[in-house]
Amino acid sequence: MTGNANKGFGVNLTSGVAQGDVYEATKVKLSFSADDAKFDFAINGTYIATGTTTAGTDAQTVQWHADQDFATSTLKTKLDAVMTALNADHPSDVFEYKVSGRDITIWQRDGGAVEISGFKSASTHQNLSVALTPDDGQGTATTLSYRAHTTATSATAVGTLAVASTATLNLQADDVYSMTLSDGAKSYKMTNTTLDVNDSDSVNNFVKSLENSLAGSSISVSMDTNGNVAFKRADGGDLILTEFTSATGKSATWIPGAGLGDSVSLAGNGAINPADGTVSGGSTTAATGGSSVAQISIATQDGASKALSVIDKAISYVNTERSKLGAVENRLTHTIDNLANVVTNTSASKSRIKDTDYASETAELARTQIIQQAATAMLAQANQQPQSVLSLLK
Repeated sequence: MTGNANKGFGVNLTSGVAQGDVYEATKVKLSFSADDAKFDFAINGTYIATGTTTAGTDAQTVQWHADQDFATSTLKTKLDAVMTALNADHPSDVFEYKVSGRDITIWQRDGGAVEISGFKSASTHQNLSVALTPDDGQGTATTLSYRAHTTATSATAVGTLAVASTATLNLQADDVYSMTLSDGAKSYKMTNTTLDVNDSDSVNNFVKSLENSLAGSSISVSMDTNGNVAFKRADGGDLILTEFTSATGKSATWIPGAGLGDSVSLAGNGAINPADGTVSGGSTTAATGGSSVAQISIATQDGASKALSVIDKAISYVNTERSKLGAVENRLTHTIDNLANVVTNTSASKSRIKDTDYASETAELARTQIIQQAATAMLAQANQQPQSVLSLLK
């Protein structure tokens, strides 16, 4: 967030006291979602918990409660230290803050940037979020959230990816849902969670609940406001829906990615049974992309045939990434060339302004000398006239 200079404002220099901002101060307000908070974030790269450019651990987050006496709080000590560090680079104290209840407001009085980054909450405050609101015209409001705790128990597959496993669960209406997914080795269950498919806050909470349930798997999840829950397993392994429940019996549709399986209609009444035709050997609710390069085997003819397909996909993936990097490199090269031209033109302009035009200055000097000599000659003649009159009188 950056404030704009008020260049049209005049400053009265004749008054007894001149006070006010020549620039429009940059202002941003952070509103916490709960009275009790334990968190850390950086202001212009300086973290409040550590006072350095490095984020602290879970134990180094700052505790704050809206009902606490701020004057004696750790938060005040930490914020004062950050303000001192930031103002050290300025001739005056341009960074200021104010804490009121759940809100922390930060100002930068000379209109410079205020960057809030690296926000995280402690493991004991997993659902904490912050609504970040810049002043009018200084940026876009957004919500920050990050859970510092980690519940993952296994790593994702290693190797160049081939075909990712993807599937979409289309939920028809608002309800209370629960579901169980499997990666072929473990099952991950999400308990009853309320969802309003058209409300962004409800959707975000639903996704967070799913993410918590899938912790430790290599399955990622996202959702739009039309009821579409997108699942992805980048290593190409199994992605299986084994149970789906709707509190009021709302139906849903499981749609694997293109070429990864058949769509399945779900009644929302619990386990997906073999009698439904959805689980049989290779479950039709399974969306399996393909193995990674690290998992291929050429021990059998069938394995060698599949390995060729995986390697082809991997080569295509590498080529795609190389093309993306090439496009970025091309843009960087163009930008560098353009900046080099700007530097050259600026240097030429500066030289033109500073260097003397010798011919012009020589001509001006000659003109000035001629005028000076002519004026001297005329003055000498004028001084001789009284002497001539005196000679005649004698």
